[in-house]
Amino acid sequence: MTINAHTFISLLNLNNRVYFSSYAALFIFSSLIFFPVLLHLIIILYHSSYLKDYGLENLTTATQVQFQIKQSLTIQADDENTLCSKEDFKRLREFIDKYHYIGDVGRIQDGKMLCSVKQGILERPLELPSPDIISKEGTLFWNNQNKKDINDNTSPFFGRGNTVAFISSLYMKDFELYSHTSTSHFGGILYSSNENFVYKVFGDISLNTINHAKDLPDSILNYLPIPNRFIKRTFCDGITDTCILVINRKLGLYRLGYPALISLAILNLLIGALIVVLYGHYRSGPKLFIRQLKQAIKKDKITPEYQPKLQLFDKKIIGVEALARWHDPRLGQVPPDLFITSAEELGLINELSRKFILKVLGELHDQLENDSSFSVSINLSSEILTEPNFHLFLRDALEPYNINVNQIILEITERTSSNNKSMSESSKHLSEEGYLISLDDFGTGFSNLEWLSTLEPYELKVDKMFTQSIEANTIQNYSLLGILKMIEYLDVVVVFEGIETEEQYQLFREKAPTAIGQGWYFYRSMPIEKLLAILEKSHSEKMKAA
Repeated sequence: MTINAHTFISLLNLNNRVYFSSYAALFIFSSLIFFPVLLHLIIILYHSSYLKDYGLENLTTATQVQFQIKQSLTIQADDENTLCSKEDFKRLREFIDKYHYIGDVGRIQDGKMLCSVKQGILERPLELPSPDIISKEGTLFWNNQNKKDINDNTSPFFGRGNTVAFISSLYMKDFELYSHTSTSHFGGILYSSNENFVYKVFGDISLNTINHAKDLPDSILNYLPIPNRFIKRTFCDGITDTCILVINRKLGLYRLGYPALISLAILNLLIGALIVVLYGHYRSGPKLFIRQLKQAIKKDKITPEYQPKLQLFDKKIIGVEALARWHDPRLGQVPPDLFITSAEELGLINELSRKFILKVLGELHDQLENDSSFSVSINLSSEILTEPNFHLFLRDALEPYNINVNQIILEITERTSSNNKSMSESSKHLSEEGYLISLDDFGTGFSNLEWLSTLEPYELKVDKMFTQSIEANTIQNYSLLGILKMIEYLDVVVVFEGIETEEQYQLFREKAPTAIGQGWYFYRSMPIEKLLAILEKSHSEKMKAA
């Protein structure tokens, strides 16, 4: 389905009615809200996966360390006499060679370290501080922060019975290096789930933040671009009862430096502009209009307004013309010529006409039933008039009401070039059933007198271009004089459209007193509620005068 060039140009003009504010709002939303938040969430998603890998990798290493520590503490001396003996040293050294996460192993007695593989036999037994934690199994744990005098490093160490084991300082250095450099703004805590004590706080994060995060429930708000938000992950090993809580304390866009943020801001503005252009293309032009027109017809959004028709000699309202009106939320008030012409070109006019007729009868039936001299004129295209079953549709439409068929005036517009023979046959058939045929816009279109003789209409409507020509010395003015002279000899009801001034009214009242007038001089088109109020007022005034 296509539309012609004239209609296309009209649609382009119609697009100017689309408010700039909608485009501005879309630009602001896409550039400053949607895409920044989307990018923020994408970065979080990426780092969430990285945070998981980071946590699991450290937990795997920690559980291996935990296993090796437990294994080392099982190497108990047979008795006190063998502590730090040559055979004892050999046994401990073999263990260090086997487990690379163990940095040193020694012997303790009465709270003092006697010897270790790395330091040998101490000249004076080293007094150990009170352990930070004593597990239910009797394992002693020293955090060993800032206590280099114990084993010349700050690695945690463990003790049980007469054995003490130190975690390798190389592992601890690698652990800290990985936590601070490879995962900036990442950090966490390594702890025992069943004993509830902390082995190590690591990474680019404070203990206060970790303690705050431990009991903080997950929330969708944590993923939004709000300052000071963080995400966390907890992983536990069920065998060793070791857990690790890892935290990313700078999320999404907050991780980026100013150069990256400026570049992304520019990119977002460009994307926003592109979205506006694409959206403008989508919501404008013929494609949008066709979509909206189809929806308007389908959902019965094209509504009637009514312009009264009056007897010129006394200004009495004797009927109305039903005019189709369409106000679209996006396109605004669409000109009737545009959407009716488009409906004809797109093959939608029959559906539109049927729904329009049903709506007119539904709104106007009380007035038509109460006043048998009152009529309604409805503009119809030649396409629906020549439809074989149109007369059956009209019969079904009128069946619920007590309306005479001669109160229905079917207006045929001359702008069509429909086959004269089929139009003649259709109008004759409808006339025989009692409907009144009106030749609309007389004087324009493809023919004049030819249509007048072919259709034999009940009513002749003189186009407003002739009505309004009386104030100028134009061809139309001379044509109007000819029309006025001609209708003196025609047995038709004549309606002058487009009467807008007192001068026009007085001229037609003088030249054709039995004619009917229609135009802004009397009334503009109006919704049914206003029409009924005017008719009620006119009826009341008539009753008072009587």
